[in-house]
Amino acid sequence: MNRVLFILLLFLSSVVLGMIVMFKETFKDIECTNLNKEYAFKSVIQYWAQFANDHNITYSVSDGTLLGWYRENGEFIGHDGDMDAMIDEDAVKKLFNLAKNPDEKRVIFTKDLKKELNKAEWKPNEIKILVKFNDYYVNCNGDPVDTYTGTCSLGIPKFGGGELYGRVIINDYKNNKYHLDLFSKKKYLNYFDNSTKQCMLEGIKTRCFVDTEEYIKNRYGDDWNIPWKKCDKKTGKFYKNINSPHYRNDPEAR
Repeated sequence: MNRVLFILLLFLSSVVLGMIVMFKETFKDIECTNLNKEYAFKSVIQYWAQFANDHNITYSVSDGTLLGWYRENGEFIGHDGDMDAMIDEDAVKKLFNLAKNPDEKRVIFTKDLKKELNKAEWKPNEIKILVKFNDYYVNCNGDPVDTYTGTCSLGIPKFGGGELYGRVIINDYKNNKYHLDLFSKKKYLNYFDNSTKQCMLEGIKTRCFVDTEEYIKNRYGDDWNIPWKKCDKKTGKFYKNINSPHYRNDPEAR
């Protein structure tokens, strides 16, 4: 009798586990993931976490990066093109002061990027922190431009530039640029009131809002669990998910 009961319980456990796996759809598929980008993302997150800790900067990963941590059990979303973090108002002041400090070589104003690059080329796997100075864009060569160009641009309210105060950029070994945006959005600063907590993102210690679930629902709505893109495992490419609210509400997503 005990043996029959044991087998029955084992069977039921297997069924429940299978249902959980089926219910929790995975959004990061290795077939479609750019592993070079993943490595660059991890390098930037680790660099920023250490930098923020050294300078006592209050932050939380945010937007799609926090959504990935929350929805995918501590991983990036495979199709995400960049990373995001929220910093408080005190952190904005600290970045400005660090950028003004001639002894701090890791942080530079965008207006000085051209001069910085003229001094020394951007080395492979080198990371720089750019801080917003004026409301104009600069490209990855350090030249001011009128429109959003490449992954080094800062400024102008379009693309969130009005509340985008910094960008942590890595130049990988192929000279591709990947970045972590540093926002201070007044709409979400209240989430710092309940503090942040240590969280593990891709095996790296970083910071997340204590009220992550509330932030995610506020930021992405009740359909936050529906992915914008899905992986075609045969082609190794992501395709736009027609069931996503992003697809339905944004004509450019089509």
